Amino acid sequence: MTTPHRRGRRAVRRITTVLALLAPATELGGQAAQVGVFAGRTVDERGRSHAGVTMAPSVAWTAPLTAGGLRAQLTRFSSGALLQTGAGWGRLTLPIHGGIVATMDVEGSLTASDGGYRSATGGAAPRFRVQRGGLAAEAGPRVAIAGGGSATAAPMRPGLLGPRGGEPSETQLETGWDVAASVTRGALALRSGWGISQLGERRWEEATGSAALDLGGVLVGVTGGARFGALRERWAAGRVAARMTPRIALVLEGGRTPSSLIAGRAAGDHATVGISVTTGPAAPRGRPTLPPVVRHGERARISLHAAPGALVEIFADWNGWRGEKMQEVAPGKYQVEVRPAAGVHRFALRVNGGWRTPPGYEVEEDEFGGKRAVLRVLDEN
Repeated sequence: MTTPHRRGRRAVRRITTVLALLAPATELGGQAAQVGVFAGRTVDERGRSHAGVTMAPSVAWTAPLTAGGLRAQLTRFSSGALLQTGAGWGRLTLPIHGGIVATMDVEGSLTASDGGYRSATGGAAPRFRVQRGGLAAEAGPRVAIAGGGSATAAPMRPGLLGPRGGEPSETQLETGWDVAASVTRGALALRSGWGISQLGERRWEEATGSAALDLGGVLVGVTGGARFGALRERWAAGRVAARMTPRIALVLEGGRTPSSLIAGRAAGDHATVGISVTTGPAAPRGRPTLPPVVRHGERARISLHAAPGALVEIFADWNGWRGEKMQEVAPGKYQVEVRPAAGVHRFALRVNGGWRTPPGYEVEEDEFGGKRAVLRVLDEN
């Protein structure tokens, strides 16, 4: 006799096999709305790993001084159990002087399962950031508050969350302080951080690190960390996103998910493969018409693909950072030719109010936390 549990496992295996057969191609583009469908082994609220299928729609926006997004996640495990999460985040950036900016990050989430687990969290983290070219450092406090949980849903180590070991009190308050440094060199981005956290009488420290590499058609990222003190654990995870079309990417993820004392969630392992579909302006295939290094006196042709009929403007140091409209030379293809003086120049493109950088150019963060492309003009005299 075939049980529903076994039928669910077979369905997950079939979906995983189909998704694994899809060949990777080029990088994922666009920044408007996204929906991902993943299959594999996923962590439930108790930290246990089960076969399951996850759907994760999200929307996000970016502007010169603000950014934010909303994300939902629904996981159906092979046992028939459901885990639902909704989350939102936002960031406000305020320039102070030169390469010094202040940021305020806020986030919140709601998690529920049909096993009786309920959790709501919210937090804020003001930061001061110093940016010099591709180098950046930041520091600031953070605070988070949460409520919910259940006596059976999150069997954390006894004594960490409450008298029953797995049930947070009605409200939990976690405070901390973080410092971080990052470096960006072309397609490679590295980041390391150190934090101190306290929840009630429990105090621990945390070291984290991450690396991301844009290989043109494939985005590769790894993260990891370790905690010391009242909470001792290590974790690491990896992610690969390969674009199959301008809006569809194959995504593979795997690793260990750290626990969360504030949310009453245990650590666990996960490994999934899935498809991510993005709407909005699509990233073009290939590189710019000319390389991002030109000789003095030559024209640099800067191109970008976006939705037909869009308003595309270029802001650059050679035009005083005043927007100049780019010409739509073909449906969805926008282009401008410039002849700046010898030296290193920075520019960014704005598409219907959202900021973009063309592919193939070195990218760095500006003093507002935004992205700028780099154009180098050689002086051969």
